[in-house]
Amino acid sequence: LFLSSYSMQEEAVMTQIKSLTSVLPDAEYEISYEFMDARRFNSTYDTSLFTIYLQSKLRRQTGFDCIITGGDEALDFLFAHPLLKGDSPIVFFGVQDPKVWDKIYKYNFLTGIFGTPDFSANIKFASSIFPKTQNLVFITDSSREGLIDEEKIRAEMEKNKRFSYEILNLTDTPPYLLKRKLQELKDDSAVFLVDIYLSHNRTLNSLQKTAFDISSVCKAPVFCVKHNLTGNGVVGGIVNDEVESAKLAGNLAKHVMAGTEIDKIHIIETAPTVPVADKTVLDSFKISTFSLPPNSLIRNHEMSFFERYRLSILAILILLLFLVYELIYYFRRSLKQKKLLDTDNKIFRLTAQESSDYIAVMNVKEDSITLLYGSWFERGSVVPENMRKLPIKELLNIFASKYVAPETRESFIQTFLLENILPKIQAAKNGKLVFSGNFVSATGDAITKQFSFSFLDYKNGLILSYRTD
Repeated sequence: LFLSSYSMQEEAVMTQIKSLTSVLPDAEYEISYEFMDARRFNSTYDTSLFTIYLQSKLRRQTGFDCIITGGDEALDFLFAHPLLKGDSPIVFFGVQDPKVWDKIYKYNFLTGIFGTPDFSANIKFASSIFPKTQNLVFITDSSREGLIDEEKIRAEMEKNKRFSYEILNLTDTPPYLLKRKLQELKDDSAVFLVDIYLSHNRTLNSLQKTAFDISSVCKAPVFCVKHNLTGNGVVGGIVNDEVESAKLAGNLAKHVMAGTEIDKIHIIETAPTVPVADKTVLDSFKISTFSLPPNSLIRNHEMSFFERYRLSILAILILLLFLVYELIYYFRRSLKQKKLLDTDNKIFRLTAQESSDYIAVMNVKEDSITLLYGSWFERGSVVPENMRKLPIKELLNIFASKYVAPETRESFIQTFLLENILPKIQAAKNGKLVFSGNFVSATGDAITKQFSFSFLDYKNGLILSYRTD
């Protein structure tokens, strides 16, 4: 059973029904609908007539698996007539009367979603896009909701004393007086449509038409608080999301009917809201859509790529800025490290030249040797670029012709050929082979030289060679 506080004549009720049936489709669930029409018929006599009607109808039906109520009056009605409820669990939505809230927490057979409008968010919304706003005008009516909202408005304005404010009751104020008051508002005012259900003669208004009539005579910007009334001269607002609330109620009912214990389902105390706006009205006030909250529903506006994905784009830009910062940081650090490395290499080169004739690397795979520091010849002599990397046998021939006696040159060359020295390096203790020999200096004197060989990279066949005497 869906028991609505209102009537099918109201636009919001049709939206609620459509949203409920999207979650509880007719093919799977049988839903009965009853409407109290409590905005127009809310006297004790009216309630008694509805009670008799509903009692008579329910006697002919079996118990409901779940009762969904919309609005304060419907839920309060079931509290007052528990026999009508029977053993059926209740899921409510759109409840905003604090007196009904107190009753809700006394029982464990119901759960649901509250429906209080967010006055604070709407004041913030209006003052953010109209920074000169000083005076707030709230339009309510004499419906139950309207009187409840007036109390909540007064409480909210106690927190916002930088604004002056006025509450205009649509039902109690003659139309001509309401029109004059609205026309006299200055450009530092903002008007909020809160409850505009009951007209001065207590007939039920069309929300859309009433919003249009008010916006047409008012120079100050007009905002909607509960229902999305854009398209009627209203700037926009942070409205209760009637679609989402009804869908949430439908899903809660689905879980209850599937066997979930209702007292284990937490009550949702904050009503879902959605920011809405009308670009046509924004343009008339020269306000950009970029001033709106993210994910706003904007009427009369084809959103650009940037507007549709601006949060994602901003996130990507922030990420790119972070990456640029990291690149700059690492680039500066690498420059600093390079300077330190260059200094270290210079120190090593100078000390290496002082302590050794040369430092070179032999490549087993290429059968070559490359000079890193020093010289193949006398200390300090310059080695041409084309002689820094040589086949090992070619270097041995050059070295033998300069420093080895003729009678021992061939023996020297054979000793240091790669195929002969490699097994000795592999077999050397600690992987290091040290060789000493007698040589002839440039002046013809006999000298002793000592060479060291050890693996620099065994896998890739690189051997470090340098003079150690």
